[in-house]
Amino acid sequence: MLCLLALPTRCPAAAHQALVDVIQQHTGECSVLTFSNVDMAPTIRELNRHRVSAMNFKFVSELVSGELPRVSPPDTSYYAEVLRLSCLVHVFWGNISSLLGDSLRAIERQKTVVIRREYFLLHDTTAVAPPAALFAPLGDRPHVAVFSDAGQDVSLHVRCLYCDGGGARLYEAGRWTPAEGLRLSSPLFFDQFADFSGHRLTCVTLPFVPFVDVGELPDGRLVSRPSIDINALEMTARKWNFTYDLRKPSDSQWGVQLKNGRWTGVLGELINGTADFSLVLTQNYARSGVIRFIRIYAIDPFVFVTSPAQPLPQWLSIFRPFETPLWLVTIASTVISGCLAFMFTRLHPQPERRFSLGLSIFNSYGAMCENAQHRLPANSIAAQTFLGWWWLYCIIILTAYKSSLVAMMTVPSFSKNINSLEELASSSFSWGITNTYGSDHILFQTSPMPVYQRLFASMQYHNIEDSFVKLLTERYAFISWRSNLQAFIAERYSDSSGRPLVHMAKEAFSPENFAWASGRRRRSCTSSTR
Repeated sequence: MLCLLALPTRCPAAAHQALVDVIQQHTGECSVLTFSNVDMAPTIRELNRHRVSAMNFKFVSELVSGELPRVSPPDTSYYAEVLRLSCLVHVFWGNISSLLGDSLRAIERQKTVVIRREYFLLHDTTAVAPPAALFAPLGDRPHVAVFSDAGQDVSLHVRCLYCDGGGARLYEAGRWTPAEGLRLSSPLFFDQFADFSGHRLTCVTLPFVPFVDVGELPDGRLVSRPSIDINALEMTARKWNFTYDLRKPSDSQWGVQLKNGRWTGVLGELINGTADFSLVLTQNYARSGVIRFIRIYAIDPFVFVTSPAQPLPQWLSIFRPFETPLWLVTIASTVISGCLAFMFTRLHPQPERRFSLGLSIFNSYGAMCENAQHRLPANSIAAQTFLGWWWLYCIIILTAYKSSLVAMMTVPSFSKNINSLEELASSSFSWGITNTYGSDHILFQTSPMPVYQRLFASMQYHNIEDSFVKLLTERYAFISWRSNLQAFIAERYSDSSGRPLVHMAKEAFSPENFAWASGRRRRSCTSSTR
């Protein structure tokens, strides 16, 4: 819980007591950090007397660099522990506009825990509502109140983010007087997001089944269809009382960071404030630094799809009974057996000159083709014995070949499917991803893995419809998220029995987190009296 209070250079007794009462009654068990250019010892002692951990820092020059002071201030020893607490009160005694943004950035960099609740109390020395620029560093943080001096009294105005039809306004919530102390006419802090009062929000997204299924009208507006995120959005809008407009980003991209630091697509519109939130969006480190993600609700890996395995030509059936190594062994054994038969006939004491080397090899080949040999060695018992064993070997090989050949001719064989990125990168296929330039593009562009870099060097970009047409007509692989591909295939590329008409690889890789996201919105406000 973070509470930010800013008071004038000379703290009147009324403002001092109002400060103490608010910290005691409405900030819980929080530690207090004060940044001042005056003596804060009396206030520190008063807070410590009420068992509130408090300390003081000079802000004359320390915050210029956006860093909190490194030296422990006098009268306290809490600094070593304070940034490990999840509940902090920050009191600013001086120029608010020059310190507010720097202080928040410094605390954000140095804190070691998540600050789960934030309270911001600002001081206004003009007795009227402060300018909208004062609230810019606070963004859309809830629980913002403003102290205004009114003589001996101090009035409290609260910033309501979504009041009067969804507009941000300041209204008077109470007053502190010396006689009655702190009296509130309405809650000082309340759940700002329980009711948006009919506020119209702008949602930017792209079609991404099964999470987002939308149609596009001629004027560019999107028409929602039943899908996971659309159903959740409709229930959320009913529960928290807001309306919404769905639209696509102007460049129809999810968003990547350009060399100049600017973001495109959905990310760019959230950062620039032209949209309030997005539906399904993948979360990564770079994106988390520029937008805010809501809780992760799905995790989905990448896969790729290709055309299904095709039947091999029928004339290749005569070669398919044996694998290539077995064919090479068979050919080599035929040649070697002819050479051995020739050697046995020539090394005999009575050599038979009629058996040349070529004739001996052809006789071995004839035995492999089940052709009878009309001339056999008459003198060499060794040659006759060898040829007998060779015939037995040929019978075994031919029996195995014929039985396999019958099966190959009966049941057609298919080409081998590709099931991994390594196989894809080594194949004759081309490959690609969608042309919406999202986290899939970031993955292959930034990954140091060699296979990812090889794929990125020849990456193609097409929309999902063209990609499926391409993979069915060419040797092409389309890479995307598994749930998106499964939904698209089930809707458009399955037969009447539900069997897919494409092949999905068995290997899934690089699972990613899906969440809704919003920009770091800045809301101005006008003043009114409730």
